[in-house]
Amino acid sequence: MLSIIVSTVYPERLERFRRNVAETIGDIPYEIIAIENVKNPRSLANVYNEGGSRARFPYLLFMHEDAGFITKNWFEDIRRKLDEPDCGTVGFAGSKLMFNMPGGWGMGLKWMYVNVLQCGEVARANYDANTPFVEVVTIDGLAMFVRKEVWAENPFDEESLPGFHCYDVDFSLNLSLKYRNYVCFCVDVYHDSAGNFDRVWLDQTLKIYEKKWKHILPRAVDNIHLTPSQIKYEEERQCFRFLKILEKDSVLRNFYKRRFMNYPLTLRHFEHLVKLALGLAQKRR
Repeated sequence: MLSIIVSTVYPERLERFRRNVAETIGDIPYEIIAIENVKNPRSLANVYNEGGSRARFPYLLFMHEDAGFITKNWFEDIRRKLDEPDCGTVGFAGSKLMFNMPGGWGMGLKWMYVNVLQCGEVARANYDANTPFVEVVTIDGLAMFVRKEVWAENPFDEESLPGFHCYDVDFSLNLSLKYRNYVCFCVDVYHDSAGNFDRVWLDQTLKIYEKKWKHILPRAVDNIHLTPSQIKYEEERQCFRFLKILEKDSVLRNFYKRRFMNYPLTLRHFEHLVKLALGLAQKRR
């Protein structure tokens, strides 16, 4: 019934993952397709597409080997959601809105929906125990369920994604053009990593944004209604956040700086300009 695809680097993590699935999945047919990715490392897009093509079952789960399930018999509720004709991918962290701005799957806490035990600590955002599934636009790649037929018509973009970043945002964004993506609140999972937002991630994010994402952004679920001025306000905040992150990276910082300077001179924008100027003055001392 379920094919689980894992890119594996650490044998001990894979063994723990196998045990976790066996102890929690319940009485359903499943397979784990573990693809070694150490000797000749390939992109996650490439590995996941190979795993999808090898899958014997109609439901797929692309998952990190350092993650696992806390809830027992977790697949039944998720399977029922996947069986809805308009269901795209289901995960455990995502965002209802993605602005026309390079970034990760989440762009502001008010739009993020999270249900993960992250590095031993409960990480929840806008969590509602009475709502099993919440519709989102983007999904974090720690776990992504999808029907095999849906993946087959929209595989991971190996050409645009040569590394280990952005595959999740790209996959879920593309699905959102035709399907509905969801964050699951009725199943609990853990993840032993907080992600790696380094220069490689920033560079890949910027490249794929320029190539693909800016042509379809902003995107939001149907019940999010923002005016053009509200969207500009939120995008300005996001741009300012990236400028603070990129203080030591002149190339990428210049990209965001050009965008940032084009926003209307609102009171909030003026405050951000002052903060940036003060920060620059302190560095020159």
